[in-house]
Amino acid sequence: MAEGFLTPLSLLATIVKTAPDALVVVDGDGLIMFANEQTSRVFGYRRQELMGEPFEILLEEDGETEEAATPAAEGHLQHVRARDGRRVPVEVRTSSVPFEGG
Repeated sequence: MAEGFLTPLSLLATIVKTAPDALVVVDGDGLIMFANEQTSRVFGYRRQELMGEPFEILLEEDGETEEAATPAAEGHLQHVRARDGRRVPVEVRTSSVPFEGG
């Protein structure tokens, strides 16, 4: 590989880390395995606080889980509450990616 170029894995990691959108990876049980820095900026949680938490923690509004997390509502704009109480417009998109060990 030419000097100065990223390996495919390094390139992917850089894209995910620097994406302008909040990106969250959940396991089969719906628990957060990864959240990029933009997720922290949007929702106000430190990334470490989200690890192992249910994905629904990011979809709560006034203490009630939003129904917009369901596949039927995927892609629709919804408002959720950030940690500090701000209303944040979000659009939920999902995709399933099989991986070894999960």
